[in-house]
Amino acid sequence: MLPLSLINVAKSKALKTVITVIIIVILLLIVWKLYQKAKKSIDEAIEQKRNQKALEKLNATNSNDPGGNIVSNAQTFTIPEYKQMADDLFKAMDGLGTDEETILKTISKLKTKADWNRLKQAYGTRKIRALGYGFNGTLLPSLKSELSNFGEPDFNDYDINVVLHLNNILSRFGEKI
Repeated sequence: MLPLSLINVAKSKALKTVITVIIIVILLLIVWKLYQKAKKSIDEAIEQKRNQKALEKLNATNSNDPGGNIVSNAQTFTIPEYKQMADDLFKAMDGLGTDEETILKTISKLKTKADWNRLKQAYGTRKIRALGYGFNGTLLPSLKSELSNFGEPDFNDYDINVVLHLNNILSRFGEKI
């Protein structure tokens, strides 16, 4: 039979080994997570650069202005930016209440008809949920639905001003609410 001190030493060495293995596994998990975050950031930066180059190329081919000003058929945002604007508009209209300020701020960013068309494409068809009803539609019908009271204009001065302001912006693209 082994003396008691040898058993304690063996237990102590086994415990140290187990703790060391656990620490190594935890460190490997931390390194893996850091690697994944770094890779995602790098991939996003590469995608952003590609989109920016494509946008610059598109604007260069669409611009006839020697001063480099953007003309009416040029896009002024990247695809992810159009998607983000579409998501912002959806969030502003979905659920209880309408965030008119976000709608105005987002639509006001648009500079060209190509921007408007790309935003409509990025928005696609979405289902807006509200208290008592839901609406499934593309961007312009969604805006019309959210900024009216079941087809009748709201009598709130602020909402009427929002609609008038949006119509002023959208008229540049041949649209209105």
